[in-house]
Amino acid sequence: MISEDQLCIPLNTSKVSILKVCSNGLIVLLDESRRSPIFFTPPNTVMYHPSQISKYAKYIVNAETGDLWCSTCLWNGDPFPTIGTDTVRKITPTEEIFMGELQSRNSIDPLHVDSKGRFYFMTPYG
Repeated sequence: MISEDQLCIPLNTSKVSILKVCSNGLIVLLDESRRSPIFFTPPNTVMYHPSQISKYAKYIVNAETGDLWCSTCLWNGDPFPTIGTDTVRKITPTEEIFMGELQSRNSIDPLHVDSKGRFYFMTPYG
C-alpha cells in the first residue's frame, strides 16, 4: 500500500488500460472493448468519451494536460499503396479536435506533446 487513502471507482466496461497519470491529476484510460478513452479526475469524476480509436492507431498522452493525441494512417486505394495519409486528432475530456493531415510513404510515430501543445513525431525514412 502506497498510502492509507483508497478509492474504488466502478467503471462501465470490462477491460481498461491505464495510458497516463498526468501532472494535473487527470488519469487517462483506454476502454479496450470499445476502443474509446475514459478520463478520470479523482475523487469521483469519470468521463466516457464517445470517440473510438482504431486498433491500428498510434497515440500519445500529453503528460501535463491529459490530452490524447491520436494518429491514424489510411493508405491510398492502389493495388500496391505507396502513399498514406495520417490524420491527427486531439481528444480531450470534452471534445475531439482535428489537428491536421500528413501524406507520407510511412505512417508517423507520435513521440511527444509539449506544454504548448506542439506534437512531435517521427516518420521512418524509405
